[in-house]
Amino acid sequence: MSATTMPETRTYAAEVEDRCRVYEREFGFDTVVVLGAVHLMTGSVSGVIVAPELGRMVTAGLSEVPVFSVDHHGHRMWVLLADVASPAVDIERMTLRLFAVGAIPVFPRATVVLPSPGDPRRVWLHPPQGRTRPSLATVVDAIADAAVHGARRCG
Repeated sequence: MSATTMPETRTYAAEVEDRCRVYEREFGFDTVVVLGAVHLMTGSVSGVIVAPELGRMVTAGLSEVPVFSVDHHGHRMWVLLADVASPAVDIERMTLRLFAVGAIPVFPRATVVLPSPGDPRRVWLHPPQGRTRPSLATVVDAIADAAVHGARRCG
């Protein structure tokens, strides 16, 4: 009886680990795998969560920002990633500006679950292009500007 060789199959866990390494190597993300998903440990890279409508307005003028969509229990939101230039960023001022337009900051020391193999709830809309992203201040300004210029008066 001869031994039959089975073709090598990649496991889901291996695909997730590979994606984690790509995020680190290609995009400079600080990532870890937790419960089968790739998590971004924010620090030098952070983000902002916005409604899709606002996200569309922002990306129309800021095309280089990495963006992914998240479907959370039927509610869709976009996550825009940005570089945090220094720890001296005025977090309080940015938070107030973002809350005023319905956006949620994801500041350093938080985690963000990135699009991972096998997770259809998170999908890249504008994948990262290398290790450079707009600064967090630039993204916050673009969000605030889009919210003001996108607002329409009734009647």
